[in-house]
Amino acid sequence: MVRIRGSRLFTVVTVAVAVGSACRDATNPRAGADVTPSVGSLIVVTSTTGTALDPDGYTVTVDGTQAQAIATNGRVTFDGLVAGPHGVQLSGVADNCTVSGTNPEIVSVPAGDAAHTTFAVTCGAVRITGLGQIQDAATLPSWWDEFNFDVRSDLTGKLVYNEHWYQPDGTYATLIVDPSDPDTRITGFSLTSSVCADPTRGVEFDGIAREIVNLLDPQNVGSLFAFHAVACDNGASGSGLDFFSFAVPASDYLHSGLVTVGDVAKSTTSVPPGALTVSSSTTGADLDPDGYTVTVDGTQSQPIGDNASVTFPGVAAGDHRVELSGIASNCSVSGANPQTVTVSSNSTTSTTFAVSCTAIVAELTGNGAIGPGSPTTGSEYQTFTFDAKADLTGTLDYTDYNLVRNGSPTTVHVGPAYPGTGITAYRNVSSACSDPTKGAEFDGILQVEGEANQYTFTVAGCDNGPAGSGLDFFSISVPDAGYGKSGSLVSGDIAKTSP
Repeated sequence: MVRIRGSRLFTVVTVAVAVGSACRDATNPRAGADVTPSVGSLIVVTSTTGTALDPDGYTVTVDGTQAQAIATNGRVTFDGLVAGPHGVQLSGVADNCTVSGTNPEIVSVPAGDAAHTTFAVTCGAVRITGLGQIQDAATLPSWWDEFNFDVRSDLTGKLVYNEHWYQPDGTYATLIVDPSDPDTRITGFSLTSSVCADPTRGVEFDGIAREIVNLLDPQNVGSLFAFHAVACDNGASGSGLDFFSFAVPASDYLHSGLVTVGDVAKSTTSVPPGALTVSSSTTGADLDPDGYTVTVDGTQSQPIGDNASVTFPGVAAGDHRVELSGIASNCSVSGANPQTVTVSSNSTTSTTFAVSCTAIVAELTGNGAIGPGSPTTGSEYQTFTFDAKADLTGTLDYTDYNLVRNGSPTTVHVGPAYPGTGITAYRNVSSACSDPTKGAEFDGILQVEGEANQYTFTVAGCDNGPAGSGLDFFSISVPDAGYGKSGSLVSGDIAKTSP
């Protein structure tokens, strides 16, 4: 009875202490305890290329809750993030721009360190076209002007502007921008215009135009004039909502108004994709027999030969992750793998993986045991670990628990740590195996542990099945000592490698 009551008392006291300790830890941690979660930082970089970069940059959001503005080519840091994976998204990307790769993406933040990620953005051209006329009134001496233009944010394009006056003689003047005239050109382009009710529906562009007709002032024919134009795509063709303005500051000239005939249209041109050609260049001996696999951005894969090329069509312009995998163990890739390749629009970008292979040396390895006993002194049980190659390099450690010397099992060694020992011959088949091609034999000189005695030996191994199957076979003989053991493996594995 006393024993039972004492046991109950011990149990109650123990529980009370445990509960009290738990409560104390939750509300009042012990001095010096670190209860702050492991945190790290995330550095986000944007790399934007193209012709009409996003004018107001982007927004980076982490886990849908923390957001920062970032420039088109900028860098921001999020501090105090709990270590682990976080969702990172780039938003506010203009219609003419695209993000290469995954967006949003998952980035793992390390404790006490910073993770880095980069969003590669490519922007295409913004295009404004117009064909129509503006006018003030169809009464003398009023005017009406015709326009025909096609201008892009990459500063390419053309323009014809006809100024007409309601005069009896039909007076008018014509200015042009034409690629065939190298002195005329588009010199500036703004993706938006504050003149338009919705600035995003308009553009402004500047240029140098040549006057080719002027019936009122013929002396000006051939002259070059700087101009500024504003165009607003406010509605459908013929709606009368579009707006056009044309100014020549040097002449104090400005005509503007709603488009009475025709249309102004603003559009974005997506960046045409490119192609990526990946080549492999493999040198050396015993090249990879089944080639490799090329993967782009972790999603698109193609097989490739040892010395071959494959092409990925329709790859978005920008940076891409390219990886070569399926490489044989005797081969290695020189340089970065994976590597980052920048694909250009409307062209084929090439990259090469250089691979070198070394000759495969026939090899027999083993790690296991034979015998019905257990690893105790005096038991019929033998353990072995060996690695022998056809180039006559290798090691062997063998213990026979049944062969007792000085009160301990006998162990023998072969390897650099035992001068005078080594592999002296290697045969890539063995008659000890039911299928000789699945086995190998090697001869050598071994040393008994704790003694100076060295003996010649022969080991045969048969790789008849997978590890642990009990099908593999091992034998060792030391003729000068009249010793030999053999048997199927009771544990472990023997593996044969052939060129």
